[in-house]
Amino acid sequence: WETFSESDIYAILSRYFKSPKNKTMLDPFCGSGHFLKAAKAMGMKIVGIDIAEEQVRASCKLTGENLVDIRVAPHADGPRSP
Repeated sequence: WETFSESDIYAILSRYFKSPKNKTMLDPFCGSGHFLKAAKAMGMKIVGIDIAEEQVRASCKLTGENLVDIRVAPHADGPRSP
């Protein structure tokens, strides 16, 4: 997986969101939440989704957001091991 520095993340978000205040960023693969953290710091509302519950929890911890909902979808190939 490619990783981005904090300055890279701000540069990427600034390129796509010229006036980020009051916008909402959906990160469907939020991982540990670094893009969400930067978006929140830029004044955006944030929504993160990830297949792994532990990643969602890490994202909440990093961004300081309260966990709103966790839903575990069944895996296409049957149950997954924890």
